[in-house]
Amino acid sequence: MNASALAGGSHANPDYPSPAAMSRAGVNVNLGGFGRIFAVRNPGAPDGLLPHPSPRYDLVRLANRMFTEAEANEDPSDLPAAYVFLGQFVDHDITFDTVTSFNALAPDRDFQNARTADLDLDCVYGGGPERTPFLYNGPYLRVGAITVYGDDARRRHDLLRAPRPGNPVAVIGDPRNDENFVISNVQQAFIAFHNRMVDRILEERAEEARQLVARAGGNGGGESAYESTGRPVGQYGTAPGGSLAQLVASSINESGPRRESTGTQVDRQLVLEIAEENGLVSEILDEAREATIHHYHRMLAEDFIPRLIGIRRTQDILENGRDFYFPNGFRNLDGTTVEPFIPLEFAAAGYRFMHSMVPGRLTIRAGNNGEVIADIFGGGQSDPNVLTPRGFTPTRTDQGSLAIDWNRLAPIHGSPSIVTRARRIDPLLANPLSQLVAAGIVGAGGQGNLAARNLSRGRTYLLPAGQTLAQVILAKLEERGVLGTIYPGGRSAADYILPADDVTKESLAINVTPLWYYVLQEASEYGASFDSNVRRESAGGATASAADIGMMGLPDTVALTAGAQRESARGGGGARMGGATLGPVGATIVGEVLLGLIDYHRETTGLGIDLNTTFDYQDLGYNSPPIAEGDLPAMTETVVSAGGQSFGRRYLLRNFLHDAGVSTPVDEADVCPGVATRQEDGC
Repeated sequence: MNASALAGGSHANPDYPSPAAMSRAGVNVNLGGFGRIFAVRNPGAPDGLLPHPSPRYDLVRLANRMFTEAEANEDPSDLPAAYVFLGQFVDHDITFDTVTSFNALAPDRDFQNARTADLDLDCVYGGGPERTPFLYNGPYLRVGAITVYGDDARRRHDLLRAPRPGNPVAVIGDPRNDENFVISNVQQAFIAFHNRMVDRILEERAEEARQLVARAGGNGGGESAYESTGRPVGQYGTAPGGSLAQLVASSINESGPRRESTGTQVDRQLVLEIAEENGLVSEILDEAREATIHHYHRMLAEDFIPRLIGIRRTQDILENGRDFYFPNGFRNLDGTTVEPFIPLEFAAAGYRFMHSMVPGRLTIRAGNNGEVIADIFGGGQSDPNVLTPRGFTPTRTDQGSLAIDWNRLAPIHGSPSIVTRARRIDPLLANPLSQLVAAGIVGAGGQGNLAARNLSRGRTYLLPAGQTLAQVILAKLEERGVLGTIYPGGRSAADYILPADDVTKESLAINVTPLWYYVLQEASEYGASFDSNVRRESAGGATASAADIGMMGLPDTVALTAGAQRESARGGGGARMGGATLGPVGATIVGEVLLGLIDYHRETTGLGIDLNTTFDYQDLGYNSPPIAEGDLPAMTETVVSAGGQSFGRRYLLRNFLHDAGVSTPVDEADVCPGVATRQEDGC
C-alpha cells in the first residue's frame, strides 16, 4: 500500500483520534530510558495514534528541500546564538540513542537511552570518580591546554584530550560535546564553573578555619593559636573530625605552621591537603556538583525555557501543572519513586526545533585584522577570511584559535548590537547542516543531511503525524482556556491545526506532516517573541530598550517585524512575530518535559531548585521573589527592570558564563600571546 492510500485511512477521518486514543494521552510508558507520552497503535494499544505513514525515501526528498541557499546567518530572531548551543548541551545531557538506526522501524522493546533521564550533568561528570576517574583531579574536573592567556581570572582551557593520529580526542562525559567548536566551548564553561565552585568551597572552608583560629588565639601575630591558648581549636566547638574547617584549624593549632611557606596562613591549598588526608575530597566534589546543577537548573527555569516557549506558557505550566508528561508527579501513592523517561515525541521531534535556529556562521572574537569569523560546520568552504573547523577539533588549532568571546554570542559585558542572533524557527535549516560528512561530524557513508536524519528518526520511532498530535494537545489546551489567552487568534482547537504546506504535499504526496516538521511550521506561524504581546511599552509609553530590561538580549528597540506589522494591519489581533518561540504543540512537549525533569530532580533528591515557590510573571520578566531561590546563593544575578519598575532577580546565561570565569572579552592578543608561540598556539 502506498503512502497516499495510507493517508486516506484514519488520518483523513475527522473523528480520528478516537475517544479511547485521546484518553490514553498522558499515560506515560517507559521503554528503557526513552518512552512515549502518546501511545501509538500496536497490539498492546489498538486505539493508539497512527504513526506518520511516509516511507524513508519520501522523507529524504522532503529533507532536501529544507535548507537555505545562503551560508551566512539570515533572518535572525531575537534569541542570542549562545542559547542554541546551550540547547544542544541540554539535549546531550538527557538523550543519547546508540541502538536504533535510520533504516529500520524500531519496536518499542528496542529503545535504550544511554543518558540518564535527569538534568544531572552526566555529560560533564560521566560516571563519577569511581567509574570515570580519568575525568577528575581530586575534587576538580581535569582540563586541557590553555586557550586564553592571562591571570587566573581570565585564563581558559581546552577540553582534556588524549593523543591520537590526527586530532586528539576529547576525554569528556559525552563525546558529542566536541562535535563543533561552540558546543566544545560550552562544555569548557561547565567544567570551569564546577572548578570555580570547588575554589569557592575551599575558600569558604579556609575562612571558617581562620575565624576558628582567631577565636581560639586572638593574637593576630605569627604565633599559632595553639601556642597562645594551650589547646586546639577543636575544643571550642565540635571535636576535630567533625568538619573540614575544624580539622584545618586544629592542624594549625596542634602542630604550629604546617608548611614553611605558609606559616599560620590558612589558604585553599591547605584546606585541600587536609581534605585529602581525612578522606573528605568527595564531600567537596559533591558540594561543587550540587552547586553547579543548582545554577544550571536556575538558568534553565528562569531564562532558557521562557525564551523557548514564552513567559506566559512557562507560567501556565508551573502554576497549573503538566497535562501530559507525568501530570501526577513522580511519586506513587505509597511514596515510591516513578522513574522518568525522555519522551520520543520530545527527543526525535519537539526538541529538535533548535536545529532550525543554528546560524551557519559566527563572529567569535576580535582579531588583529578585523573580526574573526568561523563556520560552525566547516570542511567544504575555501574562504581564506573564514575559519572552517571540522568537528572534534581542539580549541587550539593550526588554522586559528577557536576560543570564543562569549560577548559575541550573548549579551554579557558588551553591547547587544555585537551579538550574533539565532535564526528564526521555521521549516528551513542553515545550508551547512546538509553537509555533516564534509564537516567531519558524521562518518563517511553516513547520512550527512541533518533534516533527513531527523525525519528518518521520527519514522524509526513511529511518531504520529503533527496534525494528529495537535488534535490531542490542543483539545486539552482549549479545555483549560490556554489557546485563547496565550495564543490568541482562533476560536477553537481546530482553528490552530495547520494543514500540510505545499512543500510537504509535493514531497510526500499526503496531507499530513511529520511531527518534527509540524513543530517548525507551527512555530513560524504562532511563535511570538517571549510572549504573545510582541510590542512592549514602558510605564512612560516609550518602547523598552535592551538596557531597560537588564541586558536580556533583545534588540535595541523591540518592534514588530514586517510580517507581524502586516498581520496587525489586517486586524489579526495579537500581532505575531513568527519563529521567535515555539507554538502551542511544540511548547507543550518541550516545556512540560524540561520543567518536569527539573521537578523530578528536586522531588527525588531534595536538591536542585524548587519550582513551587510563589511567584508572579510580568510582560518583561518575573516579580520578586525569583521562582527558584533554592538553598544556595548565586554569585551573580540579573535584576530585570523596565520603565523604572523592577521585575525581580534571575539567573541568566550571562550570569552563568560570568560565574564560570569565561565571560571577559577576548581578542587576538589573548589567544596569541607572542610571535614566538604563534604556530604552537594556532594563531
